[in-house]
Amino acid sequence: MIIAFDAKRAFQNRTGLGEYSRGLISGLVHQYPEHHYHLLGPALNRDVWDPARLLAGHVYLHLSPPGTGALWRTWLSGIHAGRIGAQVFHGLSHELPTGLPAKVRKVVTMHDLLFRQFPEDYPLADRIIYDYKFRSACKRADTIIAISEATRLSLIDTYRIDPSRIKVIYQGCRAVFYQREDTIDRDLRLSKMNISTPYLLSVGSVIRRKNLHQVVQALAMLPPDLRIPLVVVGRGKSYLREVLTLAAQLGIESLIRQVQPVDDQDLAALYQASSALVYMSRAEGFGIPVLEALASGTPVLTSSRSSLPEAGGEGALYADPDDPAHIRDGLARLLTDTDFCGALRIGAQAHLHRFRPEKLSAQLMEVYEQAGTYS
Repeated sequence: MIIAFDAKRAFQNRTGLGEYSRGLISGLVHQYPEHHYHLLGPALNRDVWDPARLLAGHVYLHLSPPGTGALWRTWLSGIHAGRIGAQVFHGLSHELPTGLPAKVRKVVTMHDLLFRQFPEDYPLADRIIYDYKFRSACKRADTIIAISEATRLSLIDTYRIDPSRIKVIYQGCRAVFYQREDTIDRDLRLSKMNISTPYLLSVGSVIRRKNLHQVVQALAMLPPDLRIPLVVVGRGKSYLREVLTLAAQLGIESLIRQVQPVDDQDLAALYQASSALVYMSRAEGFGIPVLEALASGTPVLTSSRSSLPEAGGEGALYADPDDPAHIRDGLARLLTDTDFCGALRIGAQAHLHRFRPEKLSAQLMEVYEQAGTYS
C-alpha cells in the first residue's frame, strides 16, 4: 500500500503535534515495513528530526518546491499525492489538502477543538481559519481519527459528525520515558539545571487553560512541612507573570522555579526525580505529560475533566482543577501516603499497555486497510 502523510509538523515542530506525527510514522515503518510511506512537507529541519534511518526502508521525502509556501500544504501536496499513486492520505494535524484526487482515500487526525472551547486563548483570525480548515477536513475525510474520547465527543457536538466516521486511537509517548536513568547521571542533569529534590513538577505551556494559578494556591494551602518547590517546565508570557505575582502575594514565590523546555533526557530525569507531576488543565486533546509521567514511574495528580482521565486511567489521582482545596488534598496524599503511591504505580503499569506502539500502529493500519484500496 502507498500511504502519504502531511509531514509538516513532523518536519518542523519539536513538541506536541510534531511528536505525535514522528511517533506515528516511525511506529508504522517499524511494524509494517512492507508498505510505502511518502512524507510530504516543507523544508526539513534536521535539528527537529532527521528521518535518515527511516529512509533505508520504503520511506520517501517530498519537500515543497521553493516559493510555494502555504499553497503546497493546502492544495499542491494533494495533487502530488495523486501523482505518486497514493492510495491513502493521512493529514496528521487537523487538515487535508484540497488537491487530493477522489480516488485517494482520506484520513485526518483531529487532536482537539480547544479554539472553540477557549476562544479567549486564540486571536479571532486564527479561530476563523481553524474553524474553516478543521470543518472542511472532517467533511471530506473518509475516516476521522480522534486522539481521545473527549475529542470524539467534541467533534460530534460541534460539527455534527456521524459517530461511525470517527475512530479513537490514542497516542503513545517516547521510549525515553520508559528508560530508567542511572541515579548519578540523573542527579548530574538536575544539578546542571540547578534543581534539587524534593520537588513537584508541572510540564506544558504556561497559559490560562493549564490552571497553574490554582496549583500555586493549593501549594500555599499545604502545611509548611509539605511545601516543596514547584518546577515549571514550559514557556509563558502574561499569564506566567500573573502566576508569579500570585505566588509573591501568597509568600511562596521562592518555591516556583521555571525552566525553559529541555531536551528529552533532561525531561526524563525531571520526571523520574520528581515527587509528583501536577497537571490541572481544564481541557486537553489528550494530555501527553500525564502519560510521560506514568511511564516514568512518577505519581500523578491531574484534572478530573476532559481527556485527562483517559490519559491517566487507574494510574493517577484526580482533582477538580478549579478547586484549590481539592488540589491541596490530592497533593498532600501523594506526598505522604507511600502505599497509595505504590498502588498508583501498579495501576499505571496496567494502564500503559493500552499505549504500546505496536498496538497503536495496528489500529492505524486497520484504518488504512478499511479506507484504502489495499488488497
